[in-house]
Amino acid sequence: MKKIILLRHAKVAIKNKIIYANELKDYIKQYNEANIIKDSNFKINTTNHKNHILICSTLKRSIQTSQLFDQKLDFSNNLFNEAQLPYTNKKLFKLPINIWLIIFRTLWFLSYNKNSQSYSQTKKRAKEAANILIKKSKENDIVLIGHGIMNILIKKELKKSKDYNVQFKIL
Repeated sequence: MKKIILLRHAKVAIKNKIIYANELKDYIKQYNEANIIKDSNFKINTTNHKNHILICSTLKRSIQTSQLFDQKLDFSNNLFNEAQLPYTNKKLFKLPINIWLIIFRTLWFLSYNKNSQSYSQTKKRAKEAANILIKKSKENDIVLIGHGIMNILIKKELKKSKDYNVQFKIL
């Protein structure tokens, strides 16, 4: 088996703001539609990963990050998309977006999954994603441009395999 490198997508160009809890749905949509910040330091790091099979999720930020590499994208699949964030339809009160993200991600780990895929469903998806990476890594090294939580879950699944070599990098 060859090396599997898990990278988090480049930083997204979106501002932190103070919102009500029920506005998180709109923020998630804006985040998914936002462009990445093209950083020259990231471009330099890609030279170490030439001639790998380049894989990414189907989310815009992952696809745009793949375009920073000096090679074509080989494969994209929604199995690699970020673990969905739950949100509420209740207004509640205003907090900075980063605080809401921490609150709702923590609640998600504790089985709250309103308006999102559950933690257990996402772990199953991570297992399927890891199996794809293992199959594709039989012949070539792999670079997956994915997302923070999903990459962590995929890494856990890859570690269960007796035959793996994973490098986990967050950009």
